[in-house]
Amino acid sequence: MTTNVNKERSLDLLADTGRVTLAFVSENMKVYIISNDFRNRWPSHVLRESRATLFLEGRKRMGKAGLITSPGKKDEIMKLFRDKYGEAYTDHYFRHPSRFIEIDTSSLPLREKDGYYGWLEDEFDNIAEEYDRHIFGNRVNSLLRERSVALMRRTFIGRKRLLEIGCGTGTETLELLRDGHEITATDISTRMIDQLRRKVKEEGLSEQLSLHRARAGRISEVLSDGERGVFDGIYSNFGALNCEENLGDISPQIWTLLTDKGPFVSGVYNRYCMSEILLYMLTFQPGKVHDRMRRHSMEGHSRFCVDIFSYGPSEFFSFFRKYFLLRSVEGVPVIIPPSNLVDYVEKFSSHFTVLKKLDRTLGALWPFKYLGDHFLMVMQKK
Repeated sequence: MTTNVNKERSLDLLADTGRVTLAFVSENMKVYIISNDFRNRWPSHVLRESRATLFLEGRKRMGKAGLITSPGKKDEIMKLFRDKYGEAYTDHYFRHPSRFIEIDTSSLPLREKDGYYGWLEDEFDNIAEEYDRHIFGNRVNSLLRERSVALMRRTFIGRKRLLEIGCGTGTETLELLRDGHEITATDISTRMIDQLRRKVKEEGLSEQLSLHRARAGRISEVLSDGERGVFDGIYSNFGALNCEENLGDISPQIWTLLTDKGPFVSGVYNRYCMSEILLYMLTFQPGKVHDRMRRHSMEGHSRFCVDIFSYGPSEFFSFFRKYFLLRSVEGVPVIIPPSNLVDYVEKFSSHFTVLKKLDRTLGALWPFKYLGDHFLMVMQKK
């Protein structure tokens, strides 16, 4: 939503859909703008490109764009908005801000961090403090974690040292630490890692955990040169692998890090979801059926705040076939709709326990195991 602001006190931002008129404040060659709704598309365009084109006071300006994640900095910007536009206007339009964006007009992107992975890091930094509420406040997201943890407990029996790729705030990490495993956990988001570090310290489990900032495509960087076969098991569920376009670079890294015949567990956003297809067709929204079937789903065409890459089970395994044997595939959930359609699930909340049991049974059977919102796959190192 574009805020109703006097043109003399606003700027125009050039987005992929055209010009967007926005309120702004500036300080020391930096321009600050706020998005008041996660459904707005212009922030994604700016952050994906790591640069912005502005029309301000009749002049065209360009600058490096980035997401502000520091709570203190956000408070400073809100104060600047209140000073410029007044309490009433600011509280009306920005009571629940979704993204704070800084545009540095003194420079353009030069660092490797900028671009997709810089955007990815910033977005997850931005939601780190609310991430657990997002997971545990949605019964379908909680179901995903229940199923993945149960699978890993069966798979990692007798396997002490594990590597987690994309730990987030530790919804799975903590469960496995409590079981006595030693875990090296990685994530692209520093703030996600900070949240996990705090929780582990509170539970007195810090000695079992080693934390590293790294994206999925560079997990080998967490080890010293020449180290091989140091993990008894590796897992990556519900996120990190769907943020990598070239899984072919990841499979040999995982093979190198695993001990002989070690298991690799992955939870992956599926390209084909039976329950989602049926619901969208029944609610006369056929256009949405194709959104996740595109391998590269742009932000705004999926339920995620960044671009992601979806994979079918066979396609996903093809990246690992050279190094791994396929042991099992499980769809999750298969008859229960995905988390973005949880409102439909809530209509059957009194029967949810029964539905979960049925979903777990069907998720292991053909063809349902290939048609879940996600699939859980277990592979074994050759």
